[in-house]
Amino acid sequence: MPVSKHRRKPGGKSVRHPGRGKGGSAGTLPLEMQAWRRFRDDYTAPFFAATEGQTDAHDVLDMIAEHAWQYNAPLKVVSKAEVLRKMAEPIEDLYPGRTAEETERALAFLVEQGMVEVEGDQITIPARFQQVDKAG
Repeated sequence: MPVSKHRRKPGGKSVRHPGRGKGGSAGTLPLEMQAWRRFRDDYTAPFFAATEGQTDAHDVLDMIAEHAWQYNAPLKVVSKAEVLRKMAEPIEDLYPGRTAEETERALAFLVEQGMVEVEGDQITIPARFQQVDKAG
């Protein structure tokens, strides 16, 4: 008589295999990445959704957010000269660098929308977006 390849308990019930079929925690992001995503979701995502088509402003805000953000610490001040320099650099051969005038217009738009504050050569993110991540 053929023997079943499936293990069974007496009485014909199947044997449990704990842990099988579960996704596991291998896909869980580190706390720092989770905090970065929360910051981005709160700070840049609503602006991007509301101002579709403003690619210069989106790129400048993205760069400012990246340079200002720190895990579990207050946001850093970003140098305006650094932003102008980085925006002038081409990204591979696909995207030419932005002129200083284009970057200045984008910064002015971001200030008008309340996304950044510019004082002299310093760019800061407004206090309402400053949050130290307490989760973790």
